[in-house]
Amino acid sequence: MARTTKKCRGLGLLVLSSLLLAAVPAIAADEEAGESAGPPRPTPPAADVVSPTPAAEAASTPVTLPPPPPPPPPGAVLFDPKIGVGAWIRIGGRFENPSEPDKLNDFFMDTLYLIAALRGQFTDWLKWQASLAAIHYTPPSSVTLDAELPIPQAGIQDLIVKFEPHELFNVWVGRMLIPFDRANLSGPWFINYWMMRGVFPRIPGVVPPPYGIKSGSFGRDQGIAAWGQVMGGKFKYYAGAYGLDNQSVDAHPMLAGRLVLNFLDPEPGYFNQSAYHAEKDILAIGVGGQYQKGGSVTVIPASEFGDLKNLTADLLLDKKLGNQAVTLEASAYFADRLQPLSRLYVAGLGYTSPPIGPGRLVPAVRAQIGTVPEDRAVLLDREFLQVDGYVSYIIKSHFAKIMAGGFWTRTRLRSAMPSEPSAYARGIQFGVQVIGL
Repeated sequence: MARTTKKCRGLGLLVLSSLLLAAVPAIAADEEAGESAGPPRPTPPAADVVSPTPAAEAASTPVTLPPPPPPPPPGAVLFDPKIGVGAWIRIGGRFENPSEPDKLNDFFMDTLYLIAALRGQFTDWLKWQASLAAIHYTPPSSVTLDAELPIPQAGIQDLIVKFEPHELFNVWVGRMLIPFDRANLSGPWFINYWMMRGVFPRIPGVVPPPYGIKSGSFGRDQGIAAWGQVMGGKFKYYAGAYGLDNQSVDAHPMLAGRLVLNFLDPEPGYFNQSAYHAEKDILAIGVGGQYQKGGSVTVIPASEFGDLKNLTADLLLDKKLGNQAVTLEASAYFADRLQPLSRLYVAGLGYTSPPIGPGRLVPAVRAQIGTVPEDRAVLLDREFLQVDGYVSYIIKSHFAKIMAGGFWTRTRLRSAMPSEPSAYARGIQFGVQVIGL
């Protein structure tokens, strides 16, 4: 009986154990289902977390860019070559009789002027500039008044290497504009008139116009110049030696210099304009000089040699009046007795209108008086008086403009009898100018 009871008890324990083993998975499944519907379960201990795969970890990690490279140390040379190309075009025609310059019964094109301009830099302090110029003009034998008579038909206009370490001190080497007066640093391109200052009927046997400066063609010469500016162009200085390509044994360099003081807006850079057309307020005073030992020469009445001595002073007032502007300019030139003109005085007045269509109207008038040294031979002691006026329609200041106007010139012999008539010349001028830098 006892043995039977022990067998039954063992059988019951075996059955109960089987039932418990079968119920555990079902209970675990119910607990998981309850957790998904109920509040989030606590985070398991770190030992129970399964490590993610490398791909999953890479996808979930934010991308971090490397830091930028450090700036170059002070004084490091940055090689940054840049090249710019431009074209300057100037086309003009004139009503004037070449044989009788006081009559307007003929017409000819007096200017076809093209400049191919190039510029660039190797670093921010080492730069270069070059330009080739080609011009067509009527031969001097048939025209008595032409601003471009001394200019060759084609040639190098500029060829400059520029060392510009700081605005206070720069050095240019090559062929460049002589920094003597505002007129030469403006050229015929950046004035309110068609012709440069100092253009009168030619004096036979002497240097042709324009007068007021000794220079090579295009107002340039070969040399080296040091220049700089203060406060972005409030004050500028120039000093240079030119004619350095002359290989004559007794040749001496021509020295030239200029000082400019701006009381209102500055004029930065080597060059300048003679009218800013309501873009700046300018009140500037400049002085300049030229000297060359043995550099002043006459041909008529006989060859004479002396030292070149040129002095000049100029004033420019260019004041904005709302969206208009008034321009007043004056300059005086004093030369040694062997120069074609010993005195030259220039005064001009201009006005820039408010916008009219895509541009502005700019009327301007200028008077010039030039005299030959008094001790010159009879028939050479001349005095010139010239008045010229133009109306320009500027589309983009000097960079795109159309001009129309004229000039009147009187040539008087101071040694002649009062009854002898003076010689006159007059012409009506038209022109268009486009500058693409």
